[in-house]
Amino acid sequence: MERMLLALSVLSLGMLFVLACNEPSPIGAELVEGDQANIKHTDSVTIIASTVTEDSVLVFDPDDPDDDPRIVFLNFFIGDYEDPIFGNVVANLNAQFWPSFTPDFDDAVFDSLVLILRYDSTNTYGNLTTFPYRIGVYELTENLDLNRRYYSNETFPYDMVPLGETGDFIPKYTSADTLRIVDYTLDEADTITQGAHLRIHLSEDFANRLMMDSALYSSTSAFLEQFNGLVVKGLNPTQGILSFNLRSAISNLTLYYHQDTVYKQYEYDFNSSGVIFSNFDHDYAGSTVGDFLNDKSKGDSLLFIQSMSGTNIKIEFPYADQFGDIIVNKAELEFTFAVIGGDDITFYPPLDMSIMTIEDSEDGGLAVISDVVFGDILGQNWFGGQVRESLDNQGNTLYTYSYNISSHFQSIVDGVIDDAILIRASRKQERTKRSILYGPKHSKYPVKFNFTYTELNP
Repeated sequence: MERMLLALSVLSLGMLFVLACNEPSPIGAELVEGDQANIKHTDSVTIIASTVTEDSVLVFDPDDPDDDPRIVFLNFFIGDYEDPIFGNVVANLNAQFWPSFTPDFDDAVFDSLVLILRYDSTNTYGNLTTFPYRIGVYELTENLDLNRRYYSNETFPYDMVPLGETGDFIPKYTSADTLRIVDYTLDEADTITQGAHLRIHLSEDFANRLMMDSALYSSTSAFLEQFNGLVVKGLNPTQGILSFNLRSAISNLTLYYHQDTVYKQYEYDFNSSGVIFSNFDHDYAGSTVGDFLNDKSKGDSLLFIQSMSGTNIKIEFPYADQFGDIIVNKAELEFTFAVIGGDDITFYPPLDMSIMTIEDSEDGGLAVISDVVFGDILGQNWFGGQVRESLDNQGNTLYTYSYNISSHFQSIVDGVIDDAILIRASRKQERTKRSILYGPKHSKYPVKFNFTYTELNP
């Protein structure tokens, strides 16, 4: 879990403000007292890098004002995704649905029950046009608890008889892929246009249970005791994964019915307070990534970072504490994006944002490094982590990631914290992209460490 270490943050921020007033400039040594300054630069700091797995990530956080601020996720994944480099990941959506008001189903005649899922085009990822998708919907047989956290490696039992399944389809998820539907919200037919979404018809038996007893709608808790929620999963392997925004007003479970000659609809919401999450199961067996996992020697050449609960990059500076009494003026890591055989950047563009974390000694979770905290307070991207596009001397497109870790590296040099850092996808629970990066000893694009410091006692 990405929680900030308050003590570390305060200490680091204090140090940064001191440095801002007193540190010598790597360009203008006149900012410090004349020949007292001993500014040095090196690009030969030893870096050990490796690709490591992650057991799980936080995917649902209850609204608990006495705990950390709630993490609210908008986008959720569905699919059985075969990545050509990273192997297989299965993502299943688990979601409660809530009644919107107390309905009147007296003498109601069922027409249809439709699960409507608004596409999230930003995080739908991979080869989405070559292989058709099939999706199934199932009923959870266990209640989800509104008052507890859920993690991505948790799974829950569900009735194996599907409530509904799609046929084969190619997703249409862009802003141009609107749908014209008939809406009965005002008890009369009205044709409206809605943004791109998926519609899955569910069984009449399930709809009859929803319409059977008005007492079900006496309270939200009474309803949730009878209807645990839905599991939505991919039914066939594909080379891409679908993302849906369940916080959109379009996403809901809609029951269409009529009373006498009046046609109506009733919408069940994916309430912002309800339990909604995707769980993930990564399988690296037989994949390119699988050969690199936890092998520091292979990390010299290639490194792999993936969203969801996928791989991270571990960076270590084993000799940083040997610099002695110094002030870190600048410490910046730069990685270059790699394209390897079997990959296709057209379908699998690089991860757009990454973050750096360390282990939280208080609870064993993860905390962002102090430079990230400092950037947040300043309201600017002090830290970096975003993918940048440029051209090399031959006119080839390069993608790079830069990380300003000056404050954090000072703490490593001083022996205040451990030297290991994890590079992770930012908000990886609701993003799908991934990147392959060149390692520290790559022949053409090695990891760069731009390090400038002041030696206090030369």
